[in-house]
Amino acid sequence: MSNAFELRLQLFQEARDYLVAQFDRDVLEWDRKNQEKLDIENKYSNDWSRYIDLKEEGKVSAEDCPIAPNPIKLPEYPKYPSREDILEMATFIRDFTNDKGGN
Repeated sequence: MSNAFELRLQLFQEARDYLVAQFDRDVLEWDRKNQEKLDIENKYSNDWSRYIDLKEEGKVSAEDCPIAPNPIKLPEYPKYPSREDILEMATFIRDFTNDKGGN
């Protein structure tokens, strides 16, 4: 059986691991959204360049002009969990495991 210090350290590590995994998932999602934004912007830029080239050659009309996409606003970049966040999660885990389940 573990002593109280080992149990506290274990709670802290569990909380840290959980929050870091959540951070990693949030970063992956942010990166996905950022790549989607870049892809849309690059497509529009390429379409615009192609339109200008064809316009100079007299091969397009005004109706062929690409329409600029609505600006995409990215959410705030995820923040790495602070020591306070980890301690709060460890306290939550401790309280949850101490709960006898009776209401």
